[in-house]
Amino acid sequence: MNCFPFEDPVVVINVTGQAIWDALENGLSQYPALEGRFPQVSNITFKFDGQKPTGSRIVSATIGGEPIDMARKYRLVTRGYMARGKDGYDSLLIEEEGGKAEEIVSEENGILISMMLRQYFMSLRVMGQWKYWGKNIGRHWDRVTSQVNASHTHHAPTAPTSPVSPNVNKGDSGWDNWTPEKIRERKTWQHPVDSESDEDNDNVDRRHAGDIETIDKEMQIMRRVFAKWARIAKVESRVGEELREGEFEVDWTRAIAPRVEGRITCVGGQEE
Repeated sequence: MNCFPFEDPVVVINVTGQAIWDALENGLSQYPALEGRFPQVSNITFKFDGQKPTGSRIVSATIGGEPIDMARKYRLVTRGYMARGKDGYDSLLIEEEGGKAEEIVSEENGILISMMLRQYFMSLRVMGQWKYWGKNIGRHWDRVTSQVNASHTHHAPTAPTSPVSPNVNKGDSGWDNWTPEKIRERKTWQHPVDSESDEDNDNVDRRHAGDIETIDKEMQIMRRVFAKWARIAKVESRVGEELREGEFEVDWTRAIAPRVEGRITCVGGQEE
Protein backbone atom coordinates (compact mmCIF):
# COMPACT_ATOMS: atom_id res chain seq x y z
CA MET A 1 0.00 0.00 0.00
CA ASN A 2 2.95 2.35 0.57
CA CYS A 3 4.17 1.73 -2.99
CA PHE A 4 0.74 1.67 -4.69
CA PRO A 5 -1.79 3.54 -2.53
CA PHE A 6 -4.13 4.12 -5.50
CA GLU A 7 -7.69 3.16 -4.67
CA ASP A 8 -8.90 2.76 -8.26
CA PRO A 9 -9.04 -0.78 -9.70
CA VAL A 10 -7.25 -2.04 -12.78
CA VAL A 11 -9.41 -2.12 -15.92
CA VAL A 12 -9.13 -3.70 -19.38
CA ILE A 13 -10.11 -1.67 -22.44
CA ASN A 14 -9.94 -1.90 -26.23
CA VAL A 15 -8.40 1.18 -27.85
CA THR A 16 -6.92 2.11 -31.21
CA GLY A 17 -3.22 2.45 -31.87
CA GLN A 18 -3.79 6.18 -32.32
CA ALA A 19 -5.30 6.39 -28.83
CA ILE A 20 -2.27 4.66 -27.33
CA TRP A 21 0.06 6.97 -29.26
CA ASP A 22 -1.87 10.01 -27.98
CA ALA A 23 -1.76 8.60 -24.44
CA LEU A 24 2.03 8.26 -24.64
CA GLU A 25 2.33 11.83 -25.94
CA ASN A 26 0.24 13.03 -23.01
CA GLY A 27 2.47 11.14 -20.58
CA LEU A 28 5.51 12.91 -22.03
CA SER A 29 3.89 16.35 -22.23
CA GLN A 30 5.27 17.62 -18.91
CA TYR A 31 8.74 16.12 -19.21
CA PRO A 32 11.22 16.80 -17.58
CA ALA A 33 8.87 17.78 -14.75
CA LEU A 34 8.39 14.96 -12.24
CA GLU A 35 4.74 14.40 -13.17
CA GLY A 36 2.92 11.24 -12.15
CA ARG A 37 1.52 11.00 -15.66
CA PHE A 38 4.85 9.80 -17.11
CA PRO A 39 3.99 6.40 -18.68
CA GLN A 40 5.12 3.07 -17.28
CA VAL A 41 4.72 0.49 -20.04
CA SER A 42 4.87 -3.23 -20.74
CA ASN A 43 5.16 -4.79 -24.22
CA ILE A 44 5.51 -1.22 -25.52
CA THR A 45 8.78 0.47 -26.48
CA PHE A 46 9.22 4.06 -27.57
CA LYS A 47 11.84 6.74 -28.17
CA PHE A 48 11.13 10.37 -27.47
CA ASP A 49 12.81 13.74 -27.73
CA GLY A 50 12.08 15.96 -24.75
CA GLN A 51 13.23 19.04 -26.66
CA LYS A 52 10.45 18.79 -29.23
CA PRO A 53 7.12 20.60 -28.77
CA THR A 54 4.48 18.99 -26.55
CA GLY A 55 2.32 16.59 -28.55
CA SER A 56 5.04 15.60 -31.01
CA ARG A 57 7.79 14.23 -28.82
CA ILE A 58 7.58 10.56 -29.77
CA VAL A 59 10.20 9.58 -32.33
CA SER A 60 9.14 5.94 -32.71
CA ALA A 61 6.98 3.43 -30.87
CA THR A 62 6.20 -0.28 -31.08
CA ILE A 63 3.75 -2.72 -29.53
CA GLY A 64 4.88 -6.33 -29.34
CA GLY A 65 7.96 -5.41 -31.34
CA GLU A 66 5.95 -4.09 -34.30
CA PRO A 67 5.25 -0.46 -35.27
CA ILE A 68 1.97 0.82 -33.84
CA ASP A 69 -0.92 0.43 -36.31
CA MET A 70 -2.97 3.58 -35.77
CA ALA A 71 -6.22 1.99 -37.01
CA ARG A 72 -5.85 -1.34 -35.23
CA LYS A 73 -7.52 -2.00 -31.87
CA TYR A 74 -5.33 -3.16 -29.00
CA ARG A 75 -6.30 -4.59 -25.63
CA LEU A 76 -4.85 -2.40 -22.88
CA VAL A 77 -4.65 -2.94 -19.12
CA THR A 78 -4.47 0.24 -17.09
CA ARG A 79 -5.79 1.97 -13.99
CA GLY A 80 -9.41 3.08 -13.90
CA TYR A 81 -8.07 6.56 -13.21
CA MET A 82 -6.71 6.75 -16.77
CA ALA A 83 -9.82 5.16 -18.25
CA ARG A 84 -11.75 8.11 -16.80
CA GLY A 85 -9.52 10.51 -18.71
CA LYS A 86 -7.68 11.84 -15.67
CA ASP A 87 -4.20 13.43 -15.89
CA GLY A 88 -4.94 14.37 -19.48
CA TYR A 89 -5.45 10.79 -20.71
CA ASP A 90 -8.51 11.75 -22.76
CA SER A 91 -7.68 9.19 -25.47
CA LEU A 92 -8.27 6.34 -23.00
CA LEU A 93 -11.66 7.62 -21.84
CA ILE A 94 -14.25 4.82 -21.89
CA GLU A 95 -17.51 5.08 -23.84
CA GLU A 96 -19.66 5.38 -20.70
CA GLU A 97 -17.73 8.54 -19.82
CA GLY A 98 -18.13 9.98 -23.31
CA GLY A 99 -14.92 8.59 -24.83
CA LYS A 100 -14.19 5.97 -27.48
CA ALA A 101 -12.49 3.21 -25.51
CA GLU A 102 -14.44 -0.05 -25.27
CA GLU A 103 -14.54 -1.35 -21.69
CA ILE A 104 -13.84 -5.09 -21.28
CA VAL A 105 -13.24 -5.31 -17.51
CA SER A 106 -14.82 -2.46 -15.57
CA GLU A 107 -13.70 -0.90 -12.31
CA GLU A 108 -16.48 -2.78 -10.58
CA ASN A 109 -14.88 -6.09 -11.59
CA GLY A 110 -11.22 -5.04 -11.45
CA ILE A 111 -8.84 -5.34 -8.50
CA LEU A 112 -6.34 -2.92 -6.98
CA ILE A 113 -2.70 -2.92 -8.06
CA SER A 114 -1.79 -3.33 -4.38
CA MET A 115 -3.97 -6.46 -4.25
CA MET A 116 -2.26 -7.86 -7.35
CA LEU A 117 1.11 -7.37 -5.68
CA ARG A 118 -0.14 -8.85 -2.41
CA GLN A 119 -1.39 -11.96 -4.21
CA TYR A 120 1.94 -12.22 -6.01
CA PHE A 121 3.98 -12.15 -2.82
CA MET A 122 1.62 -14.55 -1.07
CA SER A 123 2.05 -17.01 -3.93
CA LEU A 124 5.86 -16.89 -3.74
CA ARG A 125 5.92 -19.23 -0.74
CA VAL A 126 4.09 -21.88 -2.77
CA MET A 127 5.73 -21.26 -6.12
CA GLY A 128 9.14 -20.98 -4.52
CA GLN A 129 8.92 -24.67 -3.61
CA TRP A 130 8.61 -25.61 -7.28
CA LYS A 131 12.34 -25.20 -7.75
CA TYR A 132 12.77 -28.31 -5.64
CA TRP A 133 10.53 -30.49 -7.81
CA GLY A 134 11.67 -32.97 -10.43
CA LYS A 135 11.49 -33.29 -14.20
CA ASN A 136 7.70 -33.02 -14.54
CA ILE A 137 7.54 -29.42 -13.37
CA GLY A 138 10.53 -28.55 -15.55
CA ARG A 139 8.80 -29.90 -18.64
CA HIS A 140 5.60 -28.06 -17.74
CA TRP A 141 7.38 -24.70 -17.52
CA ASP A 142 9.26 -25.43 -20.75
CA ARG A 143 5.85 -25.55 -22.45
CA VAL A 144 4.68 -22.38 -20.72
CA THR A 145 7.85 -20.54 -21.72
CA SER A 146 7.54 -21.61 -25.36
CA GLN A 147 3.94 -20.31 -25.47
CA VAL A 148 4.92 -17.00 -23.85
CA ASN A 149 7.76 -16.67 -26.36
CA ALA A 150 5.21 -16.34 -29.15
CA SER A 151 4.65 -12.71 -28.09
CA HIS A 152 7.23 -12.00 -25.37
CA THR A 153 10.74 -13.26 -25.99
CA HIS A 154 12.51 -14.17 -22.77
CA HIS A 155 16.23 -13.76 -22.16
CA ALA A 156 17.92 -16.96 -21.06
CA PRO A 157 20.77 -16.70 -18.54
CA THR A 158 24.18 -16.40 -20.16
CA ALA A 159 25.46 -19.44 -18.32
CA PRO A 160 22.64 -21.67 -16.99
CA THR A 161 23.71 -23.59 -13.95
CA SER A 162 22.44 -26.70 -12.25
CA PRO A 163 22.55 -27.44 -8.54
CA VAL A 164 25.81 -28.96 -7.34
CA SER A 165 25.99 -31.15 -4.29
CA PRO A 166 27.39 -29.02 -1.49
CA ASN A 167 30.60 -30.13 0.14
CA VAL A 168 29.12 -30.21 3.62
CA ASN A 169 30.05 -32.96 6.04
CA LYS A 170 27.24 -33.99 8.32
CA GLY A 171 29.39 -33.55 11.38
CA ASP A 172 30.66 -30.13 10.40
CA SER A 173 29.65 -27.10 12.41
CA GLY A 174 30.46 -23.42 12.51
CA TRP A 175 29.80 -20.42 10.29
CA ASP A 176 31.24 -21.97 7.11
CA ASN A 177 28.00 -23.90 6.56
CA TRP A 178 25.89 -20.76 6.98
CA THR A 179 27.23 -18.59 4.20
CA PRO A 180 24.54 -17.40 1.74
CA GLU A 181 25.99 -19.63 -1.00
CA LYS A 182 26.09 -22.69 1.26
CA ILE A 183 22.53 -22.13 2.49
CA ARG A 184 21.24 -21.89 -1.07
CA GLU A 185 23.10 -25.08 -1.98
CA ARG A 186 21.56 -26.94 0.94
CA LYS A 187 18.07 -25.73 0.03
CA THR A 188 18.51 -26.43 -3.67
CA TRP A 189 19.80 -29.94 -3.05
CA GLN A 190 16.26 -31.19 -2.39
CA HIS A 191 14.87 -33.87 -4.67
CA PRO A 192 11.16 -34.53 -4.04
CA VAL A 193 9.87 -37.73 -5.59
CA ASP A 194 8.96 -37.36 -9.25
CA SER A 195 6.57 -40.01 -10.55
CA GLU A 196 8.37 -40.11 -13.91
CA SER A 197 11.88 -40.12 -12.54
CA ASP A 198 11.81 -42.44 -9.50
CA GLU A 199 14.83 -44.30 -10.80
CA ASP A 200 16.87 -41.10 -11.00
CA ASN A 201 15.82 -40.10 -7.49
CA ASP A 202 16.87 -43.48 -6.09
CA ASN A 203 20.43 -42.70 -7.10
CA VAL A 204 20.48 -39.22 -5.55
CA ASP A 205 22.87 -38.61 -2.69
CA ARG A 206 20.59 -37.15 0.00
CA ARG A 207 23.20 -36.75 2.74
CA HIS A 208 23.13 -32.96 2.51
CA ALA A 209 19.39 -32.53 1.86
CA GLY A 210 18.23 -30.93 5.06
CA ASP A 211 14.67 -29.89 5.80
CA ILE A 212 13.99 -26.48 4.24
CA GLU A 213 11.71 -25.30 7.06
CA THR A 214 14.32 -26.34 9.63
CA ILE A 215 17.00 -24.33 7.83
CA ASP A 216 14.68 -21.29 7.69
CA LYS A 217 13.87 -21.56 11.40
CA GLU A 218 17.53 -21.81 12.33
CA MET A 219 18.26 -18.78 10.16
CA GLN A 220 15.57 -16.76 11.95
CA ILE A 221 17.00 -17.67 15.36
CA MET A 222 20.52 -16.79 14.25
CA ARG A 223 19.40 -13.43 12.87
CA ARG A 224 17.55 -12.54 16.08
CA VAL A 225 20.56 -13.48 18.23
CA PHE A 226 22.99 -11.59 16.03
CA ALA A 227 20.69 -8.54 15.86
CA LYS A 228 20.54 -8.49 19.67
CA TRP A 229 24.31 -8.82 19.93
CA ALA A 230 24.86 -6.06 17.34
CA ARG A 231 22.46 -3.76 19.21
CA ILE A 232 24.17 -4.33 22.57
CA ALA A 233 27.66 -4.07 21.04
CA LYS A 234 26.55 -1.00 19.06
CA VAL A 235 27.79 -2.55 15.83
CA GLU A 236 26.16 -1.60 12.55
CA SER A 237 24.94 -4.63 10.59
CA ARG A 238 23.19 -5.18 7.29
CA VAL A 239 21.95 -8.10 5.22
CA GLY A 240 24.12 -9.10 2.29
CA GLU A 241 22.75 -12.21 0.57
CA GLU A 242 22.60 -11.10 -3.04
CA LEU A 243 22.76 -13.78 -5.71
CA ARG A 244 25.67 -13.70 -8.08
CA GLU A 245 24.94 -13.54 -11.81
CA GLY A 246 24.11 -16.98 -13.23
CA GLU A 247 24.30 -18.60 -9.78
CA PHE A 248 20.70 -19.73 -9.55
CA GLU A 249 17.87 -20.43 -11.95
CA VAL A 250 14.28 -21.45 -11.26
CA ASP A 251 12.11 -22.95 -14.03
CA TRP A 252 8.95 -20.96 -13.37
CA THR A 253 10.74 -17.59 -13.43
CA ARG A 254 11.83 -17.87 -17.06
CA ALA A 255 8.44 -16.98 -18.53
CA ILE A 256 8.00 -13.92 -16.28
CA ALA A 257 11.58 -12.67 -16.18
CA PRO A 258 11.59 -8.86 -16.12
CA ARG A 259 12.25 -7.28 -19.50
CA VAL A 260 12.62 -3.56 -18.81
CA GLU A 261 15.83 -2.64 -20.58
CA GLY A 262 15.29 -0.37 -23.56
CA ARG A 263 11.54 0.08 -23.25
CA ILE A 264 11.81 3.86 -22.96
CA THR A 265 14.66 5.78 -24.60
CA CYS A 266 15.17 9.52 -24.38
CA VAL A 267 17.16 10.90 -27.35
CA GLY A 268 17.03 14.59 -26.40
CA GLY A 269 16.25 16.94 -23.55
CA GLN A 270 17.71 14.83 -20.76
CA GLU A 271 18.41 16.67 -17.53
CA GLU A 272 22.10 16.91 -16.63
